Amino acid sequence: MAFHFPLEAVLRYRRSIERQHELRLQQANQKLALTEQRLLELLHALGNMAHAQIEQLQSGTTAAQMQFSLLGRAALLCRQSELEVQKKHEQTICRECIQALRHERQLREAVENLRHQRLAAYEQECSRSEQRQLDDLFLLRREIAPGDLDLPGS
Repeated sequence: MAFHFPLEAVLRYRRSIERQHELRLQQANQKLALTEQRLLELLHALGNMAHAQIEQLQSGTTAAQMQFSLLGRAALLCRQSELEVQKKHEQTICRECIQALRHERQLREAVENLRHQRLAAYEQECSRSEQRQLDDLFLLRREIAPGDLDLPGS
């Protein structure tokens, strides 16, 4: 008789839920990486803008051009602030996803450990049964020795 684990459906369900949490974590990490990339690009743009403003000041510029530059810088700083808030939010989501994934993994591992225990008990019982059969066969052969058989014509 083959091994049958009565909670196999529960184990499949736990694996499925864990996989869903892995995918959610992967999505959250991708969003976080994209936000971090945008933030780096913005910081690079701010650095380029600061360099351009220094060149404008050295070469002489009008007040209107300076004001336009400062408004652009203010807009970039505002966007930087928004991205930093978004980054913190996405980091929180990532931490929550990690925590949920750990919890689901523990639940799945508990069911898998139970399955392994049941399988080990089943294999041990099969081994014992096989050994009993071998012992019985040995005893039968021992009881019926070849000289004990009365064959016709002997």
